[in-house]
Amino acid sequence: MVHEVTSKEEFDKTLSGDSVVVVDFYANWCGMFLYINFNKLLVTVLLGPCMRFAPQFEELAKEHPNLVFVKVNVDNLQELAQKYNVTSLPTFKVFKSGQVQGEFLGANKDGLKFV
Repeated sequence: MVHEVTSKEEFDKTLSGDSVVVVDFYANWCGMFLYINFNKLLVTVLLGPCMRFAPQFEELAKEHPNLVFVKVNVDNLQELAQKYNVTSLPTFKVFKSGQVQGEFLGANKDGLKFV
């Protein structure tokens, strides 16, 4: 199961244990785009990379129950985004004992195979 972290304190507590923690840094605006074709009066909703990858991140959490999977909304927790140099979304980082062990940028499940 993926848990949404809502504070820096909660994030620090999550990282303080011995578990491997996989973090999905995302933003709501990364999730959806509207395409409006005024000639045909058509509105299309396109899923952005963060939203497209969310089900796959949930699937990875189910496949690896021994790991901790969390999401961090960078708009709500900008301090964490800056601290961990999140410059692209989605960004995934793997932590062990509070230290970054690896990272991957972009919505590609194969990129998280290092987990």
